Amino acid sequence: MTARGGSSTDKLLGIIRGSQGQQAAPPGQAGAGAGAPGAGPVRGGRAVLSQLMAPRQAARKGVVVGVDIAPTGLRLARMSHGAEGPRLLGCREIPFGPKLGPDSPDFPAFLGRQLGEFLQGEKGGELWSLVPSSQAELLHVNIPRVPPARVSETVFWTAQKERPFDAAQYVMDYELQGDVDDKGIAKRRVLVYLVPAAETARVRALFAEAGYRLAGLTISPLALQTLFRRGWVPEAGRVCANIFMGRNWSRIDIFSQGNLVLSRGVNTGVGSLVDALAEGYNEHQRALAEAAARPAAPAPAPAAPQPEFELELELLDGEAQEPGPASVQEAGAAPLALEFDPETAPAAPAPAPAARMDAEAARQVLTARLLGRDVDPDLPGAELTEAEVVELATPAIHRLGRQLDRTFHHFTELHGGATVEHMCFSGGLCSSRTLLDALARDLGIPADLLDPLAIGPRPGPEVALPQSQADRLALSLVAGLALSDGRITPNLLHTYKEKDRELRTVRQGNAVYVAFLALVLVLTGVWFWQGGEVRGRQAELDALRARIATFSPVVNQNLLLSMAGDLGVRQRRLKDLSSRYEGLALFNEVSALLPEAVLLRSVGVELPAPPKAPAQAPANGAAPAPAAAGFVILDGQVAGDPEMLDARLAAFLIRLEGSPLFEGAVIHERQTLRPASGGEVLRFVVHVRVRKEGAA
Repeated sequence: MTARGGSSTDKLLGIIRGSQGQQAAPPGQAGAGAGAPGAGPVRGGRAVLSQLMAPRQAARKGVVVGVDIAPTGLRLARMSHGAEGPRLLGCREIPFGPKLGPDSPDFPAFLGRQLGEFLQGEKGGELWSLVPSSQAELLHVNIPRVPPARVSETVFWTAQKERPFDAAQYVMDYELQGDVDDKGIAKRRVLVYLVPAAETARVRALFAEAGYRLAGLTISPLALQTLFRRGWVPEAGRVCANIFMGRNWSRIDIFSQGNLVLSRGVNTGVGSLVDALAEGYNEHQRALAEAAARPAAPAPAPAAPQPEFELELELLDGEAQEPGPASVQEAGAAPLALEFDPETAPAAPAPAPAARMDAEAARQVLTARLLGRDVDPDLPGAELTEAEVVELATPAIHRLGRQLDRTFHHFTELHGGATVEHMCFSGGLCSSRTLLDALARDLGIPADLLDPLAIGPRPGPEVALPQSQADRLALSLVAGLALSDGRITPNLLHTYKEKDRELRTVRQGNAVYVAFLALVLVLTGVWFWQGGEVRGRQAELDALRARIATFSPVVNQNLLLSMAGDLGVRQRRLKDLSSRYEGLALFNEVSALLPEAVLLRSVGVELPAPPKAPAQAPANGAAPAPAAAGFVILDGQVAGDPEMLDARLAAFLIRLEGSPLFEGAVIHERQTLRPASGGEVLRFVVHVRVRKEGAA
């Protein structure tokens, strides 16, 4: 089957090639289905990050109800899941009536009624049920080590390559089962299971019509896997095979360390035992009839001559008695040899033909003898014992043994020499120890019964377990359903797609949580830093207050206002003095800056009137108009070398502009004069603006 955009092989190769340029995931880092066996540690700070990014799962408490819709009846079990572990609260098997079955229109009402009686009105429990294992397909695949985000995609296309299927018609899920060495390449072992989507929808609709919502849906081998993972199976830690004998077939499931590593169905079941019993019994009866119909063989000739007696028996009203050997031996004679003339001897009466055993009679005899129950004495084969029934069914038992042996050899080849160390049998007929011993002798492997209700924690006194071991075995599968937990039991209603979406949601929530936590830490650090700053400033303030306290008089608001007033008076006085002597200061500054070659004829100072205090503040908060700047008018001349007159005047102006009291010297008049004494002088008139107070 070719998928859109290329084959499944091309898709898988694209995933693997795309992951080669990325950093390899650390050993044991899981994608979907995290926490599966084989997960390894992550070192350093990444361990903390991995825990933050993984889904947070709280301790699970509550009640789980297992519902197994078997062909002959409805089986129910209820478990409480608390801190002390699972505990059985009740179990029951309700046989179907003659006109009632899973396919009958009245079955949903029957299911709802029985669940209501079993739960006794309790709400909030989880319901788990089964999809028939005949509708499911299990396969193990090996995938390369890819980043966790690519695990689901890699599993999907690997499964498509092994067994092409329509993703719209099947529900697919998988479970990681640790690392394997595939021809020297480290890979991951994955259990993939496929179930028709129509089948899961049918079971969900059946429970919905009965008035209940399913929380989980799985298949028989995975329910048994839950029993192994819970430790409710003897020898659960070893490589163990469970053989379930159904009506027309048997299923072989091999578990290792709690993981389902191989599952296979064979055609030998209870029906094969029934057919072998009927055939063997009828053959035996036919042989007995043929042996009875044949004439007796003549007695062998004596080794030595013996005295011969000729005895004539005359039947008188049927009362004549035949002398026995004991009477002859008492007389000291040899045993008598009775000779009859075949022509005159009476013919032996033909034996009555034995009743022939049909399939239904064989089923009743097989079931009754293997389960230790009474059987109708009128049935053919009612005289058989349990050992004789098993002996007559030996061909089918040997055939099942050969199929088991081939399956175990196949498992050994797949898993590098690992061998099956123990066998468990489930199914009502398997309670016969004689049958188990016959199978164990064929395989040389110890066999036991899968009876979790006898191994798990003892239920309370209000729970009545079936007294018959066969009845308890019938409840083994539903007990596994009641032990279901989404963390260890695959759920067809909650597949890897939902898990991946939940994982992304949880990771996004964790990212927000980490960002919020980082923000809180930053704000906490700022708060502590500000607290330290406040404490430092408080200490400084306390020191200043201590210094103030040493002053005399004590500084207070009134003192500060008084000092501010005095300071204002002094500043006004200084301003009055500066305005009074401003002209003298300007004249003194000009004299200090005057070069030797420059002579001043007159110096004029024009200063603005001192500002008066405004009668009222400007409206709208406008700033007061700035005071006008003063001017100094310099009238002078430059004498000396005629070629240096302009240069000396320029030097003088530069010195004026470099003064802190002047700025912006402007030449208003300039002319060259020739005095009577000879030579040339440069006469000039320069206006120099007085620099404003506070200007740079």
